[in-house]
Amino acid sequence: MATNEWTDVHALQDMLHQVQNAPEPPRLSEQNCVEIIQKIIKLNLIELIHTLDGKEYLTHEQLFKEIREETLAQGGRVSLLSLQTNLNVDIGYIQKFTSDLSKQDNQWLIIQGDFINRRYLDKWSEELNDNLQEAGILSITDICTHHNFTKDFVLNQIQQRLGHSIQGHIEHHNADVVFTDGYLERQKSSIRGILNATTQPLKVQTILKRTMKEEKLFHSILTQLLTSGEIKGTIRGSLDKELFIPNFYIEAQEKWIDSSIQANGYTDYERLLKSGIPDPISYVQKNYDTITYFQLRKQFGKNAVQLDVENFKLILLDSCCISNQLLSQIEANIENTLTSGEWVDIVSIAPPVFNQQDCIMLLQLIASQISNNVQFKLFSETAVVSELFLENLPSKFDDVIEAKVQRITASCSYLNELFQVLTGRVSKFKVVYSASKPKKGKGKGKRKVHEQEDELSNQYVYPELEFMNSIEISRYLPRYIQEISPDFREELAAYLEQPLTSHFHSMLLDSIKSKTKGQLSSTDIYNQLTMCWYHLAIFKQAIDEAIGIPGEIFTRYLLSSICSEITNLLLYLLIKDFCNEPINDPKTFTEAKRMKLISLLNEKQKPLMVQLSKSLHGKEIDIFFLTMDKIFEHKAFSIKLDYPNTKKRKSIISGLIDTFEEQLKEEKDFATILHLATVISYTKVTGLVLHSPGKGVPHILDFLANNIPEEKIRVLKKCQSLIIKKMIHMRENDKWDNVQDFEQETQRLNQELIVSTEEVISMIFWH
Repeated sequence: MATNEWTDVHALQDMLHQVQNAPEPPRLSEQNCVEIIQKIIKLNLIELIHTLDGKEYLTHEQLFKEIREETLAQGGRVSLLSLQTNLNVDIGYIQKFTSDLSKQDNQWLIIQGDFINRRYLDKWSEELNDNLQEAGILSITDICTHHNFTKDFVLNQIQQRLGHSIQGHIEHHNADVVFTDGYLERQKSSIRGILNATTQPLKVQTILKRTMKEEKLFHSILTQLLTSGEIKGTIRGSLDKELFIPNFYIEAQEKWIDSSIQANGYTDYERLLKSGIPDPISYVQKNYDTITYFQLRKQFGKNAVQLDVENFKLILLDSCCISNQLLSQIEANIENTLTSGEWVDIVSIAPPVFNQQDCIMLLQLIASQISNNVQFKLFSETAVVSELFLENLPSKFDDVIEAKVQRITASCSYLNELFQVLTGRVSKFKVVYSASKPKKGKGKGKRKVHEQEDELSNQYVYPELEFMNSIEISRYLPRYIQEISPDFREELAAYLEQPLTSHFHSMLLDSIKSKTKGQLSSTDIYNQLTMCWYHLAIFKQAIDEAIGIPGEIFTRYLLSSICSEITNLLLYLLIKDFCNEPINDPKTFTEAKRMKLISLLNEKQKPLMVQLSKSLHGKEIDIFFLTMDKIFEHKAFSIKLDYPNTKKRKSIISGLIDTFEEQLKEEKDFATILHLATVISYTKVTGLVLHSPGKGVPHILDFLANNIPEEKIRVLKKCQSLIIKKMIHMRENDKWDNVQDFEQETQRLNQELIVSTEEVISMIFWH
């Protein structure tokens, strides 16, 4: 070891020795230090900041320094929370000192809880420019999201640096993106190429998808190209329905529409819409001289004699527009139809594209221009009918009316009263109230008829005077009017209800006049009375000898028909010579009429005739015969009727059978055919003639089931089943929603009944 080195060692030993032997200086405890510092702070001799862990104190200058150093160490941007954690100082101090620092030095900023140095923003703008030059366009929203800045701050920083550190553009009306000149030119070229190459309307959204994502910038570029004339066309529509339409396509489209209007006389909006015109009405109004339907009605008034449409090329309707030339053609067609006394539904002559509302508008325009010399009515808003056609229409129902008139005059027992009603001597209507309802076990409820001045519910007192209601008329109309719409048929039926009823009453009155012309002679009455008496005796014998058939049904029917007719004939014979009021056919006597005439008899005749009339409403026919025997024996009547002998009885029965068979050959009513066939079959089996009501037919069929061959009863039963089925079907007509389906089912049942009744008739005559 060298001498110098040892010298140094000894020197160090001496120094250590001195230190070890030196006196110890006074020392303060940690608690004393804390108390001293707190005292100094309390005396405002110094400002210190205590760290969060309580181990250190910082001066303000030191905290400023550490904030700056920590921010720069973090790259120029650090969150205030990170500063609190890293510097171990309360967040309140961090917020205050960073705020003071940003106010003192403009190189520092506080943005969204971050403390930022402007060097950071310079570096950020350089990176942003690099990305912009590479991509050509950047979204402001993406920049904000990536760097956690507000949009306003980002826009402010970019706009400050545009043309310097950032080479790009931001549009004033579209601050969503920043883009370069090169990107803008590329997009212009792309859009220009697509639009100049297209030959037909193209959706703007389609072009947008092919070129770029930025919709606002795209529309800005598109507007520039259209304004500068670099592309030839126009934009129609709005929002996602915008269309770019080339100019040459528009020119061709206008020529096509014009030629279509010239050729057809109309064009519909739907067709224009499909051809690429988004607002057809505005297009037509812009390119043609037009007037709307409502302007016409307002200008010339709803009751105008003549609408001047010559100055307008097109009239705008609901779904289409029509030329004044076509309007004039349709008007002439309708006027010719009306002049010839016919009808027409404008739906059938208008172009097929016209909807219901178009046809209504069209007819209202035409109706106001038709000559005053042509009388017509409108139905269902689209059908126009001449008054002449309406006047002649009731006569088409003559066959139906004639059939009903014949049935009434042949079967009605009070034609004289109907005559008085039809000639205005008696009211046709009365108010009808249901006084009580039928109760089980206590017979049927009674119905009272009251006449009141304040009528609540007019109904025909005489059902025979009602012809058809509107529903029934509606079912007949297709027979006389072809291709009639349901709405027109319904309205026309309602209109015809009164004229048809009047026409029916007129024909019925003429028939009654013809039938009751002249009074019956006493000889005629006596002969009729004798024949009725013979028939009654034969029918009563059939009831008395009938086996397995309820006699009450047939007895009551005999009382209400033959016995009633005998009573009326007898009364007519007694009173006809001295009664002041005209009396024609005694078959027309009602109960009220009969009692009124009985009251005119002398006191010797009246009691027995009252008793005879009352017996008609009983259940026992023997009372009627006993009363008749008393009349035969009474001197006041001077009348005597004998019972038919065996020979006479056989002759009458044979005549009745012949009459039934002749009637069967001519009969068209299905129920009557079955009725006659059943009675004829019963007579042939038993030799007895039943005077049967309709409800007696099932009982006769039950008897025949055991007395005629099985194949014959099968034919009769089948016919009965079909008749019942049709009756149920007709009663349930209001349950059918579709009138056509109801009529088809009715026709099907009629066809089956025709076949069935032909089998019945064939069975009677050829088996």
